[in-house]
Amino acid sequence: MRNLMAKDPLRFHNSIVYLMVCAMHSKYTSLQYDKLKMIVRYICEVCPIVYQKEMLVVLKKFILDDDKKNSGMKPIIDIDAFLNGNPVFVKKFIINYSLELNGVGLAEEIARYLTEKDKIYLMYLLFRVATANGKFTTTGTESSLVVMNNLCVNGLGIDKGKLDLLIQHYTNNNLQRWYDEQFGNTGSLYPLYYDQMGDIFRTEDKSFAFVDQVKEISVITRNFLLFLIFAFVLNLISDAIFITEENGFFVFFVSFFILYFSLMIVASSNTESEQYYILRTCKDDNMQFRSIIVLSVFSINIVTTFLWGVSNLL
Repeated sequence: MRNLMAKDPLRFHNSIVYLMVCAMHSKYTSLQYDKLKMIVRYICEVCPIVYQKEMLVVLKKFILDDDKKNSGMKPIIDIDAFLNGNPVFVKKFIINYSLELNGVGLAEEIARYLTEKDKIYLMYLLFRVATANGKFTTTGTESSLVVMNNLCVNGLGIDKGKLDLLIQHYTNNNLQRWYDEQFGNTGSLYPLYYDQMGDIFRTEDKSFAFVDQVKEISVITRNFLLFLIFAFVLNLISDAIFITEENGFFVFFVSFFILYFSLMIVASSNTESEQYYILRTCKDDNMQFRSIIVLSVFSINIVTTFLWGVSNLL
């Protein structure tokens, strides 16, 4: 499933945008207009036109801008203005957020499908976002260097010396030389100049419908099972109320139902790959695997308990 998702251009590009948002600022606690413009430029210049609106909608979710209209505030990214062809659809802002994004796991996942050159180019794209305001801090636990180390060295698995070399050329105002050394002899795979943006998504397989069908079926099935269990439990509880006068028996059923339903809600929480339509990570796999174990164990327990309860009622 993870390999199939990696062939979906929308998921792939959304994943890169996710990493770019992580590269915007240390600790991901504030956003900057010039860095956001760089991300929007990637969407508009690199990504297929058919996906651009959807990607901007997902970007609004990343920066917590998707509920602005409902709260009466003007959105930072105006989708309507974009659709109307207005080139100025990202407004300047001075605001802080607390974003719960951690790109290391996603960087590890996307690195599985990239060549070494593509990893270097993705590092360069993230670096372009991190330095879009003309600054690159290297001291302190919340510096730009820490963010780039987390995403590129720890996540993408790039040698730290290669990141240091990029920083050195940036400090010396010699990015074009570094760019030529890295991508000068690669044909048409990458742009000719450092200030351009290129596409590292390369696949001929365009059949992505299976992935979405599996996702939709799993969500629908999960919700349907939750509804059936909820209705079944309520029916048995109502039978217990009217057939028996033992309060302890009723309290037992209600308590068990509340515990089980709470665990069902926790176990059925959406993963980031479902919420943001990005690549599926090992963390997502582990989360859903634990959910399956929890649901299986408690399903066996609740069925056994109900069989015992029904036999007592009869």
